[in-house]
Amino acid sequence: MSFLIEHWQFTSSQPKRIDAYPEQLQANHWYHCERNDPDTKAWLRKHHIPKATLEQFITNENRPSFHPLGDDNFLLLLRGINSNHSVVAKEVSSIRILFYQGALITTQTGSDDTVQSLLHSLNKHREPENLAGLVNQIIDDLNQKMDDYNDAMEASLEQQDHLPHSDNKLRMMKNSLLSVRHFLKPQQHAIHDMVTAKPSLIKLRSHQYRYSLNTLIRLNEEIDYFLEEISLHQEENKNLREQKLNQNSYLFTILAAIFLPTTFLTGLFGVNLGGMPGLKSDLSFTLFSIILIIIFIIEWLVIKRFGFINKNKDRDN
Repeated sequence: MSFLIEHWQFTSSQPKRIDAYPEQLQANHWYHCERNDPDTKAWLRKHHIPKATLEQFITNENRPSFHPLGDDNFLLLLRGINSNHSVVAKEVSSIRILFYQGALITTQTGSDDTVQSLLHSLNKHREPENLAGLVNQIIDDLNQKMDDYNDAMEASLEQQDHLPHSDNKLRMMKNSLLSVRHFLKPQQHAIHDMVTAKPSLIKLRSHQYRYSLNTLIRLNEEIDYFLEEISLHQEENKNLREQKLNQNSYLFTILAAIFLPTTFLTGLFGVNLGGMPGLKSDLSFTLFSIILIIIFIIEWLVIKRFGFINKNKDRDN
């Protein structure tokens, strides 16, 4: 019975943990199984779960979705992130929920914070008191972890105004948000479909499920906002790089304009110095240097007069 991780009875006011092997599915019981264990599929087949439903329940499909199965039965596929209070969502969990003939069956792969939190609450004799509350608590716990993730993302983006992030950091944050939005948007549609379908289990806590749906809508809106803000920061970083490049190019152009005439004269005299008058004079080099300095000063004054130097300073500001 290693495939069955937890078995709880919700037929009384106080949920009760069951250790005995379940010979048959019973209404108001919760069965939590290991999805990848081969015995899980065999056990579900033994209890006459329809083949199509069973394949959807065990499959590795990760896209959140809601599937009404008739007679108030339904299959709900959910995803979430384990809490790490980081802007990078590395651990993505997957929870499958099957409500069939009054019994609730869930599966997980590996360790899942949401289920562990739920079991902790049950062991402490807290909520949930029924299966409707159990499903609602699973959804709310997934939403809470997403809320924590969004809070961490918001705090990181607020730092951008004081200590700008590198392009690599912004790219990493954007990729993380895109991966989260990839499953959170379908999850919103899945919960909406479930609330709209109104199976009997949901009717018991319809207002709580609508609140959970509204939370999902808000979370998706926040992620869209974060993505837009990151795009703005990336564009700002790009503009700063281009501005700095333009400033450097402008500075080199000014320097070239100043030194080009003097360089031309020094080159010309260097090649033709043998034929220049005043070669034998001791003052020839001194006079030539003074002439170059005068030309340099005149060029500097002309460039400054036309405002090229001030334009460069304005760009720096």
